[in-house]
Parts: sequence; C-alpha cells; structure tokens
Amino acid sequence: MRLRLTVFILVLATVFVGLGSFNLSRANEFKVEVLDVGQGDAILISTPSKLRILIDGGPGDQILTALGKSLPFFDRRIDVIISTHPDADHIEGLIPVIKKYKVRAVLRTDANKDTQTWRTFNSLISEKKLQDEKIYLGDTINLADGVNFQVLWPPAGELNKSEPNESSIVTKLSYKEADFILTGDIGSFTENRIAGLVKPEVLQAEVLKVAHHGSRFSSADVFLEKVKPEIAAISVGANNFYGHPTPEALSRLKAADILVFRTDEDGKISFKLSEKGLVVSTEK
Repeated sequence: MRLRLTVFILVLATVFVGLGSFNLSRANEFKVEVLDVGQGDAILISTPSKLRILIDGGPGDQILTALGKSLPFFDRRIDVIISTHPDADHIEGLIPVIKKYKVRAVLRTDANKDTQTWRTFNSLISEKKLQDEKIYLGDTINLADGVNFQVLWPPAGELNKSEPNESSIVTKLSYKEADFILTGDIGSFTENRIAGLVKPEVLQAEVLKVAHHGSRFSSADVFLEKVKPEIAAISVGANNFYGHPTPEALSRLKAADILVFRTDEDGKISFKLSEKGLVVSTEK
C-alpha cells in the first residue's frame, strides 16, 4: 500500500510521506542528503547519535562547498566514507574530503582503475592510516540508533572489470520505517540481476537514488516494480554532456507514478524522519 503524499509549494519544496507534520528544528535527527555536486554522486547521511556517512564525493572539489552548507564549520568530521566504484565523478571529491576532514574508515570493494585519481585516492587512504574495509553482497553494516546498511551488490569475486559501473556498491539504508535504495552507477543488466537475487521484501523502499544519473540504460521497469519507491532522487549536473537524466529514464519513473527530484533543478535533496513521517525538502 502506497503512503500518502502531500506536496507543499514553499520556498523549500517539501513532501510529507505519512501522516501529520513535525518540527524541522528537532535536534539529533536522522537525515539523508543527496548533495548538489554537479555531474556526479555524493550522499551525506547523519544519524541521531551524530555519526556521519558520506557515499561518494562527486567530481572536483564541489563537495567541499556542499558539505560546508550541511555541516557546522567547526566540526570537520566524516566517520565513514563508502566509495561505490572508482570512476572520477564519484571519487575525485573524496580526495579533498580526506585531506580536509577527519575520516575514520573507508568501505569499498576491490575494484580499481588505472587513473591518477584512483592512485591518489589509494595513497591518501594509506597516508592517513584510514581503516580500509571491503564490503560485498550479503554484508550488513549496523550503526547506532538502529540505522543499518544491507549490501545488495556486488557479489564477492564477481567484479566487472570491463564495465566498472556494473560493480558499483548498492546498499539498502534503513532507519525505523524509512528505507532507501542507493545504487551507484549500475545499469539495467545489474538492476535485473539484483531484482532476481534479492528477496522482494528486502528490495522495497520508499526512496530510490536513481542509478547512473538517470541514464537510459538504468531504472529498468522490472527493478522499479521490485523496489516500489514513492520518491526518486537523481544526482545530476545541469546541461551535462550525456543528456542525463534521459527522457527514457524519466518516462519509466513517471509511468511508475514515482515523484522525482533532481539536483540540477532542485539543488540539494534532503530527507528527514520523525515519528510523524518522512519529509523531503530541496534547497538551491
């Protein structure tokens, strides 16, 4: 059964998923922010106990500006980085983050890429003596407050070296009644494999971070039917060379009656949760 959605046209576009409303100024809340970093991905997760997880860092150093808007200037701390795959539009921004923030651990796969960006990223992990852990399908990351990640992809020993996007780490983030599927840059081939491998009740989520910036090769009908999201968030740069998000992907999302937010038009996309429901807001 789909949750009720109410859209309020405010200075910040806001969506309530569930019933009622609540105080947005409430401290120590669960929050997921799809940051506006241009043509790339960066997702910041904050837990009630103030843990911070950053999934990817986007291209260049735009992530520093984005983090500066989301975090206190006096608290330069990121507890965990999850690097979904080694493409520059996902890891390049992690280099200045590791240099300027206190990072404790990096979670990733054994995927690598013969680029200077990847080599610099690896060198920094060693230089800063960060905890460096590999995660794969079947792993679970349990955090404080009942926040947890289930790793849905890739399987250990099955990295796609010719198509690194297809080996992106895919996770399900859960907290209380809110679930998010976070997809990296996988295409429909991998989406369909996940849909066949993962139990339907595990794959369902209220929010889907659309794979590969809305490429025409992602957001397959079968995958959308399995996830059954209420809301889709697309991390994408304005007027990008690739034409993302593509009309094909947007058409599939519309046909599935999914409410779409995109960083090129809406800016940062934020999700907050309390007992009353899930709130989605955007900020240019």
